[in-house]
Parts: sequence; C-alpha cells; structure tokens
Amino acid sequence: KALKSFEDLCSLCTRHGRRPLMRHSVQCKCLGADESCFANFIATAATGEREDAMLIATLLVRPDVAPLIASLAADVGHAFMRMRLSAPRDIETHSHDLPKTLH
Repeated sequence: KALKSFEDLCSLCTRHGRRPLMRHSVQCKCLGADESCFANFIATAATGEREDAMLIATLLVRPDVAPLIASLAADVGHAFMRMRLSAPRDIETHSHDLPKTLH
C-alpha cells in the first residue's frame, strides 16, 4: 500500500502540478528547493498537521487535487516512520571526500 501511495502521490504531482518540479541527479549529494519542499510536505502530513499539509499541497498542485495528495502524503509519511528512516550518522566525517557540485 505504501509503494502504491507513493506512486500515486508522484503521479498526481506530475500530472496536476502548478509547474514542473525540479530535481537533482541521483548522484548529486545536494538537496534542491523542490525536493526539500516535497520532503517537508510529507513530514508535515505524516505528523498530523493537516491544515499545514493542505497549504503546502496547494503550492504544489491545483486546489482541487490538494486534499488527495495531502492524504497520500500522510500515508507515505507514516510508512517512512514505520521504516524508521534516518540520515546517515557519519555524513560530516566523509563530507570532505564528496565532489563539489555547482548549480
């Protein structure tokens, strides 16, 4: 169910987005503005802040689609929480080894 919710969320954002969402290459180590907004949208929806999630959703898609993607984002966020995803702990120790990317 979580994968289907994520697929539907991405599909709806792509089809009904106010503009194309920008993303970085898979190999890129930085996080873009749209990627950050999308991640914060999912986190906001998953923590039960429905009104704030709806507000963010209206920035991403048409208003009539916003309730649907807010619900899907909550489902996806809950799945991520169950997976106990976390950032790598040693990112600072290896940051000097990463190639610099200019955008």
